[in-house]
Amino acid sequence: MSRNHAFATSVALVAALATATATIPAAGFEVALVPSVPSGQPVGTTVDWSVTTTGATPDTTLVRFEVLRPDGTWQMVRDIIRDPTLRWMPQVEGDYVFRAIALDLSSNETGQATAGFQVGAIATSSARVVATTHPLVALYSVPPCITGYVRVRYRLAVTGAAWQRTGWQRCGERSNGFLVGGMWPTAGYMMQHEHLDGAVVSRGVELGFGTGPVALESALPAWGHTGANIYMSLEQPVVLTSLFGPSINTLVATDVLGAVVWYHESPGRGGDSQATLLRPVRGGTFLVIDSDRAAQSQVLREIDLVGNTIRETNPVAINFKLAASGRDPINSFHHDAVRLPDGRTAVLTYVERFLEDVQGPGLVPVVGDAILVLDTNWDVVWTWSAFDHLDQSRKALGDSRCLADGSAGCLITIAPEGNDWTHGNSLHYTPDDGNLVVSLRHQDWVVKVDYRDGAGSGAVVWRLGREGDFTFVSDDPWPEFSHQHDARLDGGLLSVFDNGNMRVQALGGGNSRGQVLAIDEQAMTVEPVLNLDLGHFAPFVGSAQVLRNGNLHVNVGAIDPGPGGYSQSVELHPSGPGVFYNTWAALAGRSFRMRSLYEP
Repeated sequence: MSRNHAFATSVALVAALATATATIPAAGFEVALVPSVPSGQPVGTTVDWSVTTTGATPDTTLVRFEVLRPDGTWQMVRDIIRDPTLRWMPQVEGDYVFRAIALDLSSNETGQATAGFQVGAIATSSARVVATTHPLVALYSVPPCITGYVRVRYRLAVTGAAWQRTGWQRCGERSNGFLVGGMWPTAGYMMQHEHLDGAVVSRGVELGFGTGPVALESALPAWGHTGANIYMSLEQPVVLTSLFGPSINTLVATDVLGAVVWYHESPGRGGDSQATLLRPVRGGTFLVIDSDRAAQSQVLREIDLVGNTIRETNPVAINFKLAASGRDPINSFHHDAVRLPDGRTAVLTYVERFLEDVQGPGLVPVVGDAILVLDTNWDVVWTWSAFDHLDQSRKALGDSRCLADGSAGCLITIAPEGNDWTHGNSLHYTPDDGNLVVSLRHQDWVVKVDYRDGAGSGAVVWRLGREGDFTFVSDDPWPEFSHQHDARLDGGLLSVFDNGNMRVQALGGGNSRGQVLAIDEQAMTVEPVLNLDLGHFAPFVGSAQVLRNGNLHVNVGAIDPGPGGYSQSVELHPSGPGVFYNTWAALAGRSFRMRSLYEP
């Protein structure tokens, strides 16, 4: 979809949504919303909602799905999208109301339909555990409790097995539903809920559950596991990896013993369809981008452990929210999104402009970065654009380019190709001051942005990297990172995956590095704490994470990129040696070490 067409869509839908509750569609335009099963189903039932329109053109009709939950709050589930279907699995009993708003672009007619759906409890006086559509995920339902909090603990059904735990949920007048994940395939487990009331913890009866086989085992690339020794972190035993390649686009979680404990498969698996993991979210959900290059469609989605959509938006929906304030439209989401402490979501997007006599003679198409902050209903509440806050004359290092088909790693829509100016690839929230840190690969900079929990101006607080605002205290001939990924700043320490592109080019060789840097924002100095040679040069992708035991986890995501390319997730001891390896016969965008699927 071209940018102009997206704007036309946006303007029409703004009017449609603004008047949807009062609009009477023209004669002949009717909208119907139908569930795949009748109302009155129990908790845990999979319901496929479908929208049909009469008097509309299916290929030019967009739909928005919303749901009124039993607690009386409306939630957007899928913002304006061509797909007229929605898969839903309720975890809590009660009366729900679904609403679908439809817009026919060919006629600009709008209409809506609502449908109520009643969900019955499966746990009234005692807990129950049932299977879901995901073979490695169970649904555990706890009866209503008046005060306190509940969670579920679970373990292998063998003597001495360690307990794992979900997060806590507040008690209420309805049952509490938990998706339980992080289990081995085809294995028996025991589960029970814990009730915390004041300082007293009580437990329910242990219930048995058996997992199924990994449904896509044959589709997974070959992989190897090397571990573990006494220096390995056992506090974070889950390794979550986002794999990609010609025939694989899958998110996979393994444990440190080498067993697959969870996965999410891209709807199209490989080719032009791709699922990209952005970040896990505390509580057991995941922020992902699903894109289909052939269909020119892309969505930002939050999914649960089963893969169900919790909320979803797309560039067209976002652009109608930006248009009213005159802000630059986005052409796509990319690389990263992070859940903020107040429940908002910050996401990286591409924006584009023609710059005249700035990055070349005449009008030059340039792609830069914008940060959008979305509220809990994924409406835009704060924005930042590199065009407004960085020196536009400082071109991308290496003269990197964007192509209209997205094949160069970024997307441009205003020209067949243009300058890939900043190429942001990670976002991080700094809890000490409520600001945002963004990694700008093609500037060789990590930049702190004045966000201050939504009250900030967007001004650049500082630029870290070569030709930036800090002095590096080091005798290394090139201590700075280059074309880096996954910059995280916490407590004065910044971890980063140093791909090293400009360094390797300038010095005539070298490898990528895992770095931990001590940042003094008063003295404006930087001193390397760890600067570990990773033994491979990975020209793109990668991630780095300081673990609770002080080790450094890195994802060397693109080793020998090409038909035989592979990736490694490595845990490194501060003295340098690796103490744990996962090696995949596929490239990996990033990987995370987690205490569980509920706690990044």
